[in-house]
Amino acid sequence: MSVEEELELELEKFELKGDDEEQKKHAEIHGEDFLEDTISVTTNSLLRATICELERALKDTRRLLFQRDKDNATLRQELEKTRKDINKEQAQRKRVVEGCEEKLKTYNEVQRRCEQFKTENEQLNVEMEKLKEKVKSLVREKGIEDDPEEIIPCCASMNELVQVKQRLKEVETQFREFRENNRHLNGGVAVVNKPLVSYEPPQAQVELATQLRLKFLRDAFFYYMIDFHPEEQMKAILAILDYDDKRKDIILESHEMRRQGKKFTCYARIQ
Repeated sequence: MSVEEELELELEKFELKGDDEEQKKHAEIHGEDFLEDTISVTTNSLLRATICELERALKDTRRLLFQRDKDNATLRQELEKTRKDINKEQAQRKRVVEGCEEKLKTYNEVQRRCEQFKTENEQLNVEMEKLKEKVKSLVREKGIEDDPEEIIPCCASMNELVQVKQRLKEVETQFREFRENNRHLNGGVAVVNKPLVSYEPPQAQVELATQLRLKFLRDAFFYYMIDFHPEEQMKAILAILDYDDKRKDIILESHEMRRQGKKFTCYARIQ
């Protein structure tokens, strides 16, 4: 082989080697670009998936928050209703307690007044016994023929003062009839349809009746002033004083208005 052929062979090998190196460089460059594109696509996919998951989690969180707010509102309404019920129950319980306390006070007051009435009743019984003894003594001193048992029961109770008044009126009626008959007899006038009373009422009986009237009037006025059964005392006083029906009605009306805290103003009716 000649020198020229050897040079051409070496030159061809060099050219082939250069071509192989260029192809290798080109392949390396294109391989790096492909790898970068693949990594970019994968990263974008992961980011999209992450964003979707975050959006889904955000929606779930919003839904849970909405449900929680709704539950809180319901619980708040129930709490307010429960608070109102408790306040209402406490107010009702307070009213019940106040009512019980008021009833207890009333009961204690009734007990106190019962004890007071019991004491006053005992005192009245003592005074009644004294009055009975006094009446018996007066009957014995004056020599009244009437049975003392018919006079003494008149003092037994303030409720029987009306009976005393009726008895006194009978005595006064007999006395008036006696005087009227005597007047007609002295004038020579015949009395028709009028019974003649042939006896004179004992002076002692008239005096005793007057004393009893004053005693009953004083007692009735005393018990009326201390507000002890004032209605009965007022009726007893009116029965003893013998007012006419008009004045009696005016007095009772004025008494009732005064007990109600009102003022009697119908003075024109007194005329």
